[in-house]
Amino acid sequence: MNALTEMFDISKDQLRQLNDSDLRELVARLCEAELRNAGMPISSIRWGGAQTAPDEGLDVECCVEDNSFSGDFLPRARTGIQVKKSSMPDSRIEAEMCPDGQLRPIFSELTKNNGCYIIVSLEDDLVSQKVRAREEAMQKQLETIKEQGELQVRFYGCSELANWLRQYPAVQLWVRERLGISLSGWKPFGRWSTTPSHVNDNLICEKGIAIILPGRERERLDILQGIDAIRKLVRTSGKALRIVGLSGVGKSRIVQALFEESIGDNSLDKNLAIYADLGEDINPSAREVLERLIIEERSAIMVLDNCPSNIHNQLAGRVPSSSNIRLVTVEYDIQEDRPEVTSVVRINAEGPEIAETLIKRRHPHLGQVNARRIAELSGGNARLALALADAVSEEESLSDFSNAELFDRLFYQRDVKDIDLLKAAEVLSLVYSFSINPDEGGVDELSVLSGLIGQDRHMLYRAAQTLVDRQLAQKRGNWRAVLPHALSNRLAKKALENIPVHNILDAFQGLQNTRLLKSFGKRLGYLHDHEISQDIVKSWFSPGGLLHDFSQLNDDLIQLLLNVAPVVPEYVLSAIEAQDTSGKTKAFFSTKTPFFSVFVNLLTTIAYDPDLFERCIILLAKFVLSEMEERDNNGQDRFFGLFSLYLSGTEAGPDVREKVCRHFLLSGNYKEQQLGLGMLKAALQSSHWSSIGTFEFGARPRSYGYCPETYEEQDQWFMRFIALAQEIDSTKNIELSDQVRDLLATELRGLWKYPGLRTALGDLVRTLNDQRPWLEGWSAVRSIKHYDYSKGSNHEISDDAELLNEMDKTLRPRRLTDEVRIYVLRQNQFRLDEKFDFNDDQKWEKSSKRAAERAYNLGIAVAKEPTVMDEILQDIFTARSVYIAEFGKGLALKSNDLRTLWEHLTGGLEIVGDQAQHCYVLNGVLEVICKRDELLAQRILEEAVQSRTLRKFIVNLQVSVALDRVGVKRLLRSLDFEDTPSWQFHILAWHCPLFKPCTEGWIY
Repeated sequence: MNALTEMFDISKDQLRQLNDSDLRELVARLCEAELRNAGMPISSIRWGGAQTAPDEGLDVECCVEDNSFSGDFLPRARTGIQVKKSSMPDSRIEAEMCPDGQLRPIFSELTKNNGCYIIVSLEDDLVSQKVRAREEAMQKQLETIKEQGELQVRFYGCSELANWLRQYPAVQLWVRERLGISLSGWKPFGRWSTTPSHVNDNLICEKGIAIILPGRERERLDILQGIDAIRKLVRTSGKALRIVGLSGVGKSRIVQALFEESIGDNSLDKNLAIYADLGEDINPSAREVLERLIIEERSAIMVLDNCPSNIHNQLAGRVPSSSNIRLVTVEYDIQEDRPEVTSVVRINAEGPEIAETLIKRRHPHLGQVNARRIAELSGGNARLALALADAVSEEESLSDFSNAELFDRLFYQRDVKDIDLLKAAEVLSLVYSFSINPDEGGVDELSVLSGLIGQDRHMLYRAAQTLVDRQLAQKRGNWRAVLPHALSNRLAKKALENIPVHNILDAFQGLQNTRLLKSFGKRLGYLHDHEISQDIVKSWFSPGGLLHDFSQLNDDLIQLLLNVAPVVPEYVLSAIEAQDTSGKTKAFFSTKTPFFSVFVNLLTTIAYDPDLFERCIILLAKFVLSEMEERDNNGQDRFFGLFSLYLSGTEAGPDVREKVCRHFLLSGNYKEQQLGLGMLKAALQSSHWSSIGTFEFGARPRSYGYCPETYEEQDQWFMRFIALAQEIDSTKNIELSDQVRDLLATELRGLWKYPGLRTALGDLVRTLNDQRPWLEGWSAVRSIKHYDYSKGSNHEISDDAELLNEMDKTLRPRRLTDEVRIYVLRQNQFRLDEKFDFNDDQKWEKSSKRAAERAYNLGIAVAKEPTVMDEILQDIFTARSVYIAEFGKGLALKSNDLRTLWEHLTGGLEIVGDQAQHCYVLNGVLEVICKRDELLAQRILEEAVQSRTLRKFIVNLQVSVALDRVGVKRLLRSLDFEDTPSWQFHILAWHCPLFKPCTEGWIY
């Protein structure tokens, strides 16, 4: 056995070192794990007592309500277990089951329930033959009650217990912890947060924390709601889960709560939890543990605290390959996570309530006033609040302290002022993070930083450790960071004021490795309100600066640009605009630009500012138009999302966005008009809003974008864009008008859900239909009536039914041509079926039959008005509807000249050419021709073999009539032509009627 195989395993000798109490709890945990793994409630397990004490019952009892349950080590729904550390020979089995010669009453109860009785003996380690002998001894004691039912017995020695334990690595970790042989850094479920062992660790469920789930950015769940939602994500998402938020918001404690049965409903199984803090030294590595779990197909929930992005990315891709393993990682920075294999949950501190409650719990002597003041200063950050509370004595009042005084108290805590420590903290805060060891290229970040303040490297190292000890910095292996940002940003500002800027720039820009420069840039990104920070970033965008020449940008400089963009977003915007006038416009905005998506995402982020919105849209349009030419859409979703009512990511108001949308729609450029349509569609989206990417931009305060404050404002938003759509429809651009009409029809049902819009929608219907028939609108109205007003539908409503009926009457097609377009050429005819009954078990079959009859009758009607056929001739070969063949049958039935009809239809097919999707109408016509004039049908099929247009449908045409020997030969002849598609012959495998008897015998 190699070291990896022995990772969790516990030898039998080690297992025998468990005391009586731990042994009983081990068996109970294994029972809980097996039940939870089978989807059964762990409340079915009861256990207690001491193994060495005389008892009348069982040590562990399993009572599953589902009698069909059958587990591996728990074979029956009702199972009783006696747990013994000592050996259990036959004589002790008899004494245990029949004390004083009387069988315990519990066995009658187990027998009547067809249960199972198990003895676990830690000292016994028997071969299978001797195990059977022990079970026979157990069965012998039950002779007197065997007529009452079937009671199964099992005997588990040390080997069986070890095998059971091997199935659950998390329980193995628990045993290792109890035996004092824990794996380095790996823990079972327990107190994972930093709460001291003697302090109350109950979860605080006050206001002040918002939990935001992936794809549900508008919702801000409280702690209890969030915990239940995260539990569901862990179970169902199939992806790695990333818990993110600033240091001190309680991420670790919330993850711990996911497994606590006392919190919310349906907790995660604590017996599957495997925890490690990657900020500490762990052995084996997280990757080794995960690979071992996957190889052995073990069930586990791996929780990795303080997990860096690179390790998360390595592991996240492996999780979907295993249905038994879930990965939950915790960290405060997700810039490099892989969203395709990761569900990201954000935890934000949004008030001082939790921090205040925590301080009052940990430091009751401070009183409510001091607790509130500390919580407010810390911005709700629990870690910062506790550090400050530790520095305040009982007799002090903080109510009159200035922020500067409170900062000094936090920083120095109860020690005397140390100017050297302050200088060290300032210079260490200049960068987002730093390494205490030189890198492979020889860059020693600590030496670089110490040189900026003239300190010895060793002194700076000690200062960094002092900050860690005072909980003012965090460590991740070799990496350190002054946190939280409320502290490090303040210190960084002082460093910029106290250290000559040119010294800082010379030090960072002269390094071979740009990591420290990028880290400095990331810190600057949080200092947008600091003049020196602004000056530095402006200089980088100026001629000769690091970020001036976009053609020289590489991966490192792009990352630096993204890091500092929040400081002076207008300068970034101007720099991008400069590319538009540099003579390299086409190349820069092309999708082939290496950093295409970077600039698209950056511009959508800068567009948050209403004053910069229009300039950003002009640039974004160039990127998106280039993308549309390449038939890609990675940037389009973010671009059009800027025009949605909710989660737009911009504070640009309705007026500005309407103005921009109108500009593009009324542009004489077709491609720009398509962008305008996308904007209009986003603006009229009425539900299921979502966002792509994050809303953070350094330390700049950001919301999810403009949000109406009242229902009236919400309705006004939609009405202004409905009015814009009407305006575009009234133009002479018929193609654009048709697209707008299609868009309105698509959104009509969603908009109807808003009662305040219904009158305006009624006016819209009348206006559009007065100009020309709006068939798409009528189909949309019928959908509303079908889905939302029909008796028995899932969304049955009754408000404004009269107005809806009026709209139905206004839009109902009156021309025969329009009826054909609606009833024959459209799919989903059941929405148009006024007799559709949701409560009828045969509703689909009956509705389909009615639709077929209607198409057939319309074919008969069109046969009497040939001009109608000319209007729809080309569309009939491209529309996707199953009722076109029935229409063809009706058309042929009343035709006075079948040959002329056929030639008219095939002439239309030739015009459509390669755009033709099918020949359904020809199928229907040919079927009727065959019945009325079989010789004509055969001549038509022979001609079809010679026709390039019809050969692509030859098999479909042939099976419109019964297939005889002549038909088979005809199909074979069609293969002599290279342009006959061979794929169509699969139709023969399932199409009926297929074969026809002839004078020469059956065709097989």
